[in-house]
Amino acid sequence: MLTEWLRERCPSAKPIGIAIAANHKLTFGKRSIDKSGKATLVPTQGCHTPGVVFRIAEDERHLLDAAEGFKHDKPNDPVRYRRDDDFQIQLVGGDDVTTATTYLANKPEDDLKPYDWYLALLIAGPCNTALIQIT
Repeated sequence: MLTEWLRERCPSAKPIGIAIAANHKLTFGKRSIDKSGKATLVPTQGCHTPGVVFRIAEDERHLLDAAEGFKHDKPNDPVRYRRDDDFQIQLVGGDDVTTATTYLANKPEDDLKPYDWYLALLIAGPCNTALIQIT
């Protein structure tokens, strides 16, 4: 995710690195209210997906929940994301596995497509973060 996009929702968002979600594949299987596909990770043996890890203030967590459509009273709603607070990741350049919070589609679908602008945001995030880490 692009830092600027996330900061519109959570002003404290700070990229802390790039991580790998082992044995997970990025798909666009989360159906949005506009019928487009939104990003989710699905378990896929042997597939390793990179992504940006952000730190956000605890008091902004509810803002991210709202932006992602997560509802505490409906954590298993098939048209929503569920929040996984113990999702295992490995930071690039490190050997240790740690956990992060991510949002996963409750009922991923196979036939959805993302909008071009949405896909561009997802691609720009890791690219910009990698450039920041290099300089």
